Amino acid sequence: MNLDAMVREIVRQELAMLPITQPTDDGWVTCAQTARIWGCSWETAAARLSQPGAPKPERIGKRKMWRRAEVERWK
Repeated sequence: MNLDAMVREIVRQELAMLPITQPTDDGWVTCAQTARIWGCSWETAAARLSQPGAPKPERIGKRKMWRRAEVERWK
């Protein structure tokens, strides 16, 4: 194994050990944060959030955001 490969592997292992922090906002989450809460990919979360009966997003600035409580109930 060359030096570059060793460094990449060490960095990969260190990044894997970092905790995924939960957002500390006022109960609003993005689609990416929803994916982390649900433990799925961004694409899966976006598909589920577009289904009938899913929580409706609100525009906060330029972003679509969902209420955390609704997302967790929809889980």
